[in-house]
Amino acid sequence: MTLREFFRSGQHIRSTLHRAEQQQCQQRTRPGGSESSKEKGEFWRKLWKVDCPPKVKYFLWRLSNNYLAFRMVLQRRGMKLDTRCCMCGRLDEDGGHLLFKCKHVKEVWRALNLEEIRCKLVQAASAREVMEEILLMEPKVQVTVVMLLYIWWRERNTWREEERRRSVVAMAYSLILLLHRLIKLLLMLKT
Repeated sequence: MTLREFFRSGQHIRSTLHRAEQQQCQQRTRPGGSESSKEKGEFWRKLWKVDCPPKVKYFLWRLSNNYLAFRMVLQRRGMKLDTRCCMCGRLDEDGGHLLFKCKHVKEVWRALNLEEIRCKLVQAASAREVMEEILLMEPKVQVTVVMLLYIWWRERNTWREEERRRSVVAMAYSLILLLHRLIKLLLMLKT
């Protein structure tokens, strides 16, 4: 069943997302008990203050909550589909594979000279931990990583829907151009 057929069938996933969010909140614990509301609030405050467009912040929020429609997530929600990565076709597509381990995304990280950061992020145990690591980065590196994740997600969706993919060099170049424009715009807004 394709995603389009799934939505046309009238099955709604809002309640599933709500249950998943509740389970995640219950699972996020620290050694002495549950995560305090102050810690939660601090995390979300930092996430919403990342210097990037609102649609990218929404992407980060969805990533942090495991709400992105990776093929493994869709399968867990009951869809019958091929779970192999649509970019490389080798392994199951989950967040860790698609954003950090896929052979094609590794090339993009290397082309942008971010391999060391990728290696650090791939060790995170959850999407929330990935975001916590990103939020600790220096702002320029942070926005580069965030935009790389967002652009790779868009690239994946373009490939899945239209079977159209850019080369690694073209992606890296467009990301650098986008970052220069974004930084210029942010500097203009701050003055």
